[in-house]
Formats: sequence, structure tokens, C-alpha cells
Amino acid sequence: MNRVVTSRVSTLMTAAIVVIIAACSDADGSKTGLTGPNASTSTGGSAADSAKNTPGNPGGGHPDTSGTPTPAPKPVASFMLAVHVGSPRPGAKDTLTTDPIADATVSVYEQTITFIHHPGADTANINQTLVASGPSDATGSFSVPNLKGTGEYLIKVAPPAGSNFGPASVFINQAYLDVVNVLVTLHGK
Repeated sequence: MNRVVTSRVSTLMTAAIVVIIAACSDADGSKTGLTGPNASTSTGGSAADSAKNTPGNPGGGHPDTSGTPTPAPKPVASFMLAVHVGSPRPGAKDTLTTDPIADATVSVYEQTITFIHHPGADTANINQTLVASGPSDATGSFSVPNLKGTGEYLIKVAPPAGSNFGPASVFINQAYLDVVNVLVTLHGK
């Protein structure tokens, strides 16, 4: 039974690859350009390439002119960081379900990277400044208000003294919401 299924799968995959190659192949240059009311007048590509590129539209074809493009989101001016420290709940169907861990030490560092150019290899200096630290409460929560939305932050969590958990860390690069919720899951050693 296993050989029959494997053989059929192999045959179907080979047939699919041949069909895809035949459909996409245009190497002989015999295809003519697009015609009709929306024909492309672009230039570029190779003689055997039916996909032409236009300046400002590297994907070829016609650019989307249906509306104004949506601008990229901008980071908020400041935000509140809400950290939840937990451990995986045994038997939970959702892998993000955790049991809270109280008295874990949460440290939040603002991180900056400075590049120093040299004639050879460049150097990157990573500076970390502690901006907040404290224990998680009985619900596993710890929060820090008024962090810069454009900042980069490293969150380090040390397990409670005497526990069987190992440390964990999470990195945040800019915030786009007024409240950023972060789950830090500590696992057993």
C-alpha cells in the first residue's frame, strides 16, 4: 500500500512540475506582446522574456492607480509596556496559556546601537540602559509607563529565587500601540 501511494504521489508531482515548466516557459521568444486596450508599452527584459519592466514599476505591467497608497504606520510618541510572566500550563490546548509566575525579576533596558566605521570591518557598539526593574506581582504582571515609541527595548526576566525556571528575554523594536502587551514564558531548566 505504501509503495502505491508513494508511486502515485511521485507521478503526480512530476506531472505538475512538467505542466508548470511548460506554462511558464517562454524561452523561444515566439510569444508576442500583449494586445488590446490595456496593452503594455513598457520596455525592458530580455528577448525571450514576456515580462517587461517599466521605470518606477519594477514588477512590470500596470501600476495600481485605484487610490492613494496607505502610508506606513508610525510609532506612537509613548506607550505603556505590560509584561506578563508565566509558565506553560500542562495539558492546555492553547500553547500561549500560561500559569502566572510571581516574584520574577523583570528588567527593561533601552538599547541603542552605534556603528563605528573603520577602513576594514565596521564595529557595532550595543549600549543598554536600565530604565525599569522590579518583581512580577501575584498575577505575573509588571508594567512600565511612558516608554518612547521609537525606542528599542530589551526585556530580561530572571526567575524567582529557588525556582526550577530558567531566564528569558524579549526584544521590542518600536511601538505602534499605546499599550504593548508582552508574554514572557519561563521554562524549566
